[in-house]
Amino acid sequence: MTVRHPLSRLVSAFRDKFGGGNTLVKAMHPSKYRVFWRPALKALGKSKKTPIQFTFAEFLQFALYTRPTNTHWRSMAEICSPCSLSYHYILKLETFSEDLAFLAVKLNITRVINIHQRNNQKGEKTTDDTRTTRSTTDHLTLDPAYVKYYLQLPPRLLANVIKKYRLDLELFGYKIPPALVNPTRL
Repeated sequence: MTVRHPLSRLVSAFRDKFGGGNTLVKAMHPSKYRVFWRPALKALGKSKKTPIQFTFAEFLQFALYTRPTNTHWRSMAEICSPCSLSYHYILKLETFSEDLAFLAVKLNITRVINIHQRNNQKGEKTTDDTRTTRSTTDHLTLDPAYVKYYLQLPPRLLANVIKKYRLDLELFGYKIPPALVNPTRL
């Protein structure tokens, strides 16, 4: 099983599926419109006319309160049933390279492929180190670049997000950044 900080997953889904707050063009992404944007527009009572744009708060309102919940933002506890199933290994996206190295040793895998290697726009092989640049001591907290998304939220919405993903936070040892648990915020 592979997990990721739930608050990071939400920002990632917002950026990937909802354009990160940018104007969205239905004709350029008909499948995203059908699967994500149209249901969100309907649930939020927004016009389906262009331009289409969602704030992070609107995305969270849609993600938290619309059923069924999409797997991109559903709680890992709901998706993978970690309390019901016996997983031998739980890897964290934040420490994925280290976790894979451990797993390779544990399973006696001698040939390891660099999964972060990809081709750039010029077709050259590159390594994507964005997931391994953080200190291993802070991997349990939310990436500081993502905290800004949550600081703009109304306190009640932030509290509901934390409540919804509390089990994921606890099960996998993730922390809520101090800036988000400031008593004056909630």
